[in-house]
Amino acid sequence: MSNQGKGKAKEGALGRRRFLTTGAALASGGAASAVFGAPTVARAQENITWRIQTHYSSGSPAGVTFQRFIDNVATMSGGRLTMEPYTSSALVKITEAASATRSGILDADMSWAGYGIGLDPAFQFFADINGAYTIPEQPQYWLDHEGGRELADELFHSYGLHLVGFWGTIPESLVSTVPLPNLKALKGFRLRSPLGLQGEVLSAFGAEPIVMDFGEVFTALDTGIVDGADAAELRVNDSLGLHEVAKHVTYPGFHAMPWVHLAVNKDKWDALGPDLQKIVEIALKKAAHERGVEDRVLNDLVATQLKEKGVSVHTWPEEEMSEFRKIARPVWEAYAEANDMSKRAYASHATFMEKIGIIS
Repeated sequence: MSNQGKGKAKEGALGRRRFLTTGAALASGGAASAVFGAPTVARAQENITWRIQTHYSSGSPAGVTFQRFIDNVATMSGGRLTMEPYTSSALVKITEAASATRSGILDADMSWAGYGIGLDPAFQFFADINGAYTIPEQPQYWLDHEGGRELADELFHSYGLHLVGFWGTIPESLVSTVPLPNLKALKGFRLRSPLGLQGEVLSAFGAEPIVMDFGEVFTALDTGIVDGADAAELRVNDSLGLHEVAKHVTYPGFHAMPWVHLAVNKDKWDALGPDLQKIVEIALKKAAHERGVEDRVLNDLVATQLKEKGVSVHTWPEEEMSEFRKIARPVWEAYAEANDMSKRAYASHATFMEKIGIIS
């Protein structure tokens, strides 16, 4: 054999020895990983289940958004994070959801953030500023880019909660048994209203708010306890059958545009890895986007259908809307005097609203 051939044979033998040595090392390392890495793998694959509640019914448009969010989290996490859903406030009363999440009875709450005012009036400014914003993207932008996040973390964390974010609807429609063609029609108007700023704003126009639970609205309208209701946006009101007993509605709405938050027990949120936290955040933003698209299209569709059924749809001119904000603003400012966080949150909103031309 030539020297060149002997050299190639030697290289081949060395190569085989290197392969065998490397293979043994890999096998040994693999075995070691299987032993020492087992707890890490088990932790990574550990499944987490949250109890989450909303006050909406399962078949309502908001209830569909709620379930869609839950399904998306389960899918995107590969089943590592699943949620046990409770609709229609099945586990705790709607006004107790924030406290129940704080204490661990619930792990997460997806309802109107304003029900948290029982803990702190400042929660109102993470729930709605009645008559202010006109599209849900505005408060979402404030939260993400205009100082809202820092304030939210300070407030929610102080109560053992974490605000992941919120989704909103287009402005709600007032459903009523009497005509509501303009602001003057609000004087003496008896309506269902939730706790908080909303009733105070409507009172400034001479309305007579009556605080009652969301589930009592149909009966109150049907029996004449109230003339109308601040319930939800047009298509949700219709899905609840409210237009069967109340043949007047304002659309587009103006008086309220509630933000449905996702508030999580702070310890449970911190226990998630960064990947699961990001999945929850993305799933919420996806739900918010889809809800906004559906609201714009489907509420117009429902408005057309209601007109065909003989329901009077009252559309207020922009002058009435501007007058509403003008009269409502002193009420917002007075409510913000409740405590330091309320003042700071409202001031942040006001700065942003001036920037985008809602107020001057």
